[in-house]
Amino acid sequence: MNCELRPSLPAITCSALSLPRKRGLGLLLFLAASMLWVLPGCYHTGARGADSHPGPAAPGEASPAPTAAEPPTPSVLENSLEPAASGPAVEAPVRRAPQVAKVVHGPRSRHWVALTIDDGPHPGYTPRLLATLKHYKVKATFFVVGEMADRYPELVQQEIADGHSIGTHTYTHANLRTLSEKQVQNEIREGGASVKRFTGSTPTILRPPFGFYNTYVAHAANALGYTVVLWSLHSGDSQGLKPDRIMERIHGVKDGDLILMHDGYGYTPRVLPRVLEYLKSRGFEFVTVPEMLQQMPPDASKPKVSPRSALSSLSTPACRFPRACGLAAPGS
Repeated sequence: MNCELRPSLPAITCSALSLPRKRGLGLLLFLAASMLWVLPGCYHTGARGADSHPGPAAPGEASPAPTAAEPPTPSVLENSLEPAASGPAVEAPVRRAPQVAKVVHGPRSRHWVALTIDDGPHPGYTPRLLATLKHYKVKATFFVVGEMADRYPELVQQEIADGHSIGTHTYTHANLRTLSEKQVQNEIREGGASVKRFTGSTPTILRPPFGFYNTYVAHAANALGYTVVLWSLHSGDSQGLKPDRIMERIHGVKDGDLILMHDGYGYTPRVLPRVLEYLKSRGFEFVTVPEMLQQMPPDASKPKVSPRSALSSLSTPACRFPRACGLAAPGS
């Protein structure tokens, strides 16, 4: 027998030479048995193909670990469509902030302002403010606290009689961002109900205390039909500024500004005449917030500046409303 290596084949081929016929059948059987013994030793052990499986490890050598399939990289679905591991594209649920109608200022194309006064009514201040406004023939918008309106309903009725507009400033002047959704709804609903008791109609404008609002406030305001009204010019009267400093801020007035002042602070009655005289000297037209809203385009309820930046210079004043702070009412 002769074993030869043929390059074109992956194994050694063994072939038998011609043998004399006279040896007979027994020799042929012997030859066949010999071939079965030789072929395993002649088998070519070259490199395996890429798809072959590893053979057993040599003694003392660790077996190669099987290659595990890499898990798919998770994709973050945010405002987009991403293909799933299998099947059609899947749209991820995206939680969007609710659209809330809110106003920071009016159109800048008109030479006008809206004067707003928060936190009243207050028996020691509201009559003086009303007298000054009547003297200068200016109409303002009062955002009243429901609790205070219940105590001094005659002052709210006087504001209406003088031609001013009324909005709600919630019932207890609480920081709405610290309340549950149900508490926020109650604050807004009770504040509006208080105004309706003394004016005959539910207000349509809401100013959240301190200008603070969140998702709960947005949903509640929308559901109850309110437009959230913020401001673009803070007079600083609630921050302890003296009249000269307040006037420095007023000198920065722009067309369409919503000016914020307060009822119940010592300097406000004293500085209000100076504020009105200055604005009149500049030729500004005074309108109430509802009047300004009626003249605004449909998309004007979107804020022109960030409410957070508009409030960045403000500090939360000390609580002046007993129910909001859990304090006993004066004299009770």
